[in-house]
Amino acid sequence: MPYLFIGAKYDVALPPAMAEPQKRFIPHLTTRLVDTAHWALVEDPEAVIRHMSEWLDVVVIGGVKSKI
Repeated sequence: MPYLFIGAKYDVALPPAMAEPQKRFIPHLTTRLVDTAHWALVEDPEAVIRHMSEWLDVVVIGGVKSKI
């Protein structure tokens, strides 16, 4: 099962480094970072949606471009 983790570079509550140990337990983990603090989707929704759309296109759909 593929998973996407979008971390926020400046998040002090959930720092991106917290994703590193997950890689041992989640073999199909994709990680991406955005230049925001904790509220990434509010601070830069375009970046979050871009990462989600790219991941869905490549990993979930298999390279077929969506119209998102």
